[in-house]
Amino acid sequence: MGLIWRRFLNLLVNEHTPGVKSLRFIDLKRQRLFYPDTPPPTASSTTTTRLPKPSFTFRPADSDASDEWRIHCFPLGVGRSVVCADQSGRVFAVDADACVAGTMPSIKPKRMPLALSIPRPVDDDECCDDTGSSLLVMERFPKYSDKFEALVNRRHSFTSINKTWHRDDLPLPPFVRKNSKNQHEITACAVVGGGSDICISAEGAGTYRMPWLGTKSHEWTWTQVGDWTLPFYGKAEFVPELNLWFGLSADTKALAAADLSAMDSRPQLVAGPWNDGAAPSEECQQDAQLVNLGSGRFCIARFFGPAVTDTDGDSGGDESAADKSFVVLTGVEVAGGGNGNGGMEIQMVKHMSRRLNNTDGATIEAVF
Repeated sequence: MGLIWRRFLNLLVNEHTPGVKSLRFIDLKRQRLFYPDTPPPTASSTTTTRLPKPSFTFRPADSDASDEWRIHCFPLGVGRSVVCADQSGRVFAVDADACVAGTMPSIKPKRMPLALSIPRPVDDDECCDDTGSSLLVMERFPKYSDKFEALVNRRHSFTSINKTWHRDDLPLPPFVRKNSKNQHEITACAVVGGGSDICISAEGAGTYRMPWLGTKSHEWTWTQVGDWTLPFYGKAEFVPELNLWFGLSADTKALAAADLSAMDSRPQLVAGPWNDGAAPSEECQQDAQLVNLGSGRFCIARFFGPAVTDTDGDSGGDESAADKSFVVLTGVEVAGGGNGNGGMEIQMVKHMSRRLNNTDGATIEAVF
């Protein structure tokens, strides 16, 4: 199904010193997750791999309100470009390929953010007036006082030569009401409509859709498409080769596929959930994250162990607990083939698994 779209996996790591975090990158050409061809029948073992060295190390400034240190990182595009936001809403971007960091417009502080990255290839095209890449950031548990914001790369005016980053306020979903005692969790999100619309699901509130790309601010209106939720946990990723969305299933957090092109009723899983076999039987899984590598290839990151963490992901100084935790990265590939009845059958092929141990007080917070 083509070459790997992304060469690097991004890791956000909590360092030994409280509040200090680092960005690290796994080069998939050197530490492979995929076989060149079909995996051999006996390919089921997990290789232990050392954490890569930090490429960038940073610590957020002290908070004006408390001593909290938080910083969240989001992917921007398919390279090693990462957007970082601290607990005060200060934002900067890191381009590891160019070894450059730069400021971006500030956002309202987020405690447990969800982000939708929508990369577009026209960011550096001076001859193209189209809007470039965008990053949409919202709270996982939104309140009426919160903000749903977008960082958008576009020209400041028709006479501007270069595109720059701007911040836009987006409307909160209708289920976020003033003085409401119910605080719904956004459980799943996706980019649909050929990249023009965004879709979110909230437990107990249903699924909503809003036009985004190519629309004016007065057209940013949420529409409820159903009182059901998407069958995914976290972000669902579109695979154009198969015209399907893939994500971790809501119940088992295993890779599965659904068709989100028409949502007049709750989308059903059309393939999966598939067991990737990465869970050690004696360990407790704490979280799972999915990374889209392109061309039908994914990395599934599963977090295991008895690590004691606070709400922001820091190890809290408990080095012994942190050192017992680890992350298993598994490379999987999805492909379509004939089912013998004239239709298409979607299959998942597992390739390699790598185990990353947390050592010396450093703990992996996110893989993206």
